[in-house]
Amino acid sequence: MSDHDPSGPGRRQVRRILLDAVRGDREGGTADVEGLDLALLGESAREHRIRPAVHRYLAATAEIPSVTAAARRQSMRHLLLLAGLREVGGHLDDAGVRWAVGKGPVAAGHLWPSAAMREYTDLDLYIAPQDFPTAVEALLDSGCVLVDRNWPALLRSGRGELAMRAPRGQMLDLHWSVAVRPELRRAFRIDLDAMLAARRTVEIGGIDVPTFDPVDGALLLAFHACQEGANRLLWLGDVWHAAREPGFDWSELEDRARSFDVYAPVMQVCARVDRVLGLGEHGRRAVQGLTGFWPWIVRQRERRLPGVLLPGDRHGDGRLIAATRNGPLSSLAVAVGSGLEVRRIQRRVARNGPEGNVLDLDVPDDDARSAYLELAARGAVRRP
Repeated sequence: MSDHDPSGPGRRQVRRILLDAVRGDREGGTADVEGLDLALLGESAREHRIRPAVHRYLAATAEIPSVTAAARRQSMRHLLLLAGLREVGGHLDDAGVRWAVGKGPVAAGHLWPSAAMREYTDLDLYIAPQDFPTAVEALLDSGCVLVDRNWPALLRSGRGELAMRAPRGQMLDLHWSVAVRPELRRAFRIDLDAMLAARRTVEIGGIDVPTFDPVDGALLLAFHACQEGANRLLWLGDVWHAAREPGFDWSELEDRARSFDVYAPVMQVCARVDRVLGLGEHGRRAVQGLTGFWPWIVRQRERRLPGVLLPGDRHGDGRLIAATRNGPLSSLAVAVGSGLEVRRIQRRVARNGPEGNVLDLDVPDDDARSAYLELAARGAVRRP
């Protein structure tokens, strides 16, 4: 068999190890690694961004130096990010800002079996739109610095997030919308104010922090996974663990997803999670409600792919899932448009080399800054 044959025994073994590592069923000492392709496992863990989980799973049974190093870096990063969360959260609270932390820190420190399993690199803070200008000024006054400094470009893009850096170097993504791009805010009606009104407090590494309730938290993780193509085990594992949290309810997830107009993308991701990791009886029943032409197209495509994509597997970019909208024509238009955009970017990079992030350029335009913060405060779709 070819080294890239999805059904090859070596690749099946790597897939099984990856899935067991994400589920966190057991910790070290019992993994069957006889004949295991450690190089393929290490590269696969890197692509799926689950090297800490694989390190925890293998423990004393086997060691992959690159995986071990990544796990140690993540343990240190987690502690540093929690210290930043404590400091930044205190400043937001003092300023009277309504906020919640989502994704990385909560998934690692609260949802996954161990904080030593999940990779993340920054703090995603969700700010009530009306409080966003206050939050930005409070954090700047506290010593945080802007990473996104090109105010005219920010205004033109209408991005629903602003990147900053905390005084000790931790990266912050301040979100005034769950849907970052204006196109997504036109397609979906996610009510961040309602999500913040239902927030709760959880303990992460000895710190009490506000986050979304179990259903909204799972919705956020699934929606984010959809935009990324849901082709990494990191994102699928987030949703799988979130659906197992006490207080999570599948019927409530369906209801909220419909009320926010995100039923199609959220349940599309849940269907992929069920296919790869298994969601149990209630989850499987919920995803069976996802019907229509576009879900059928996605299913037909996925039937030709292994559940867990490894290096060398083709057609695993997740573009069809990322294109999911509330109708087949709009989904198809997004899929075609994104494919054309990828090709345009590839041609530009081939001609001119890698492109930098235009938002990092220092363009201190006071009018554009005021207009962008006003846009955020309104939670608007289009710039003024």
